[in-house]
Amino acid sequence: MTTPAPLPYDAIEHIRLDGTELIRLLSDADPTLSVPACPGWDLSDLGFHVARAWNFWAGVVSMGLTDRTGIRNVVELERPSEHGGIIDVLFDAHVRLCDALHAADSSAEVWTWTGSTQPIGWVERRMTHETMVHLWDAGQAIGLDFEFAPEVSADGIDEWLTWFAAEERAEGEMKVGGTVHLHCTDPELPDGTGEWFISAM
Repeated sequence: MTTPAPLPYDAIEHIRLDGTELIRLLSDADPTLSVPACPGWDLSDLGFHVARAWNFWAGVVSMGLTDRTGIRNVVELERPSEHGGIIDVLFDAHVRLCDALHAADSSAEVWTWTGSTQPIGWVERRMTHETMVHLWDAGQAIGLDFEFAPEVSADGIDEWLTWFAAEERAEGEMKVGGTVHLHCTDPELPDGTGEWFISAM
């Protein structure tokens, strides 16, 4: 298990606020709008995807699941036929996730797809970025451009490098190959500041 460093932001509060904004956007938008960052998806597909993610991790946390066999006990959401029904299950899943995280001891360990149990703080971090990214996706579909807190966005890069790029996932996904090029675009930094090339060792 990798013990995560304390996050420089309130993860549950970001999940609450960004999740609420995502629900509001999807409630008001045309559900048939295509999501540019998710080819083949419309906003209804995006909403149900997020509902499933929130519902799954709410179940893992609230039941304190610690092994793969246990996750079978998480009730899988059925997709409603109407967009209004998707909004309803999205709202309910958001409430369940926030309630589960608030009630949990963030140092307690639960099952994850990393190949080992992780502290619930890992779930808080994962759902912060899952929610933020899909809020951005919805904004792009609607024609809105969101700006997010730099400390949360930077942590998303760290999470991706730690758990997505550098690891062979227990579920069979291979780690990213080649070199990752990161370039900082913060306007207040001097030219040439903040550029990195990262390769797997």
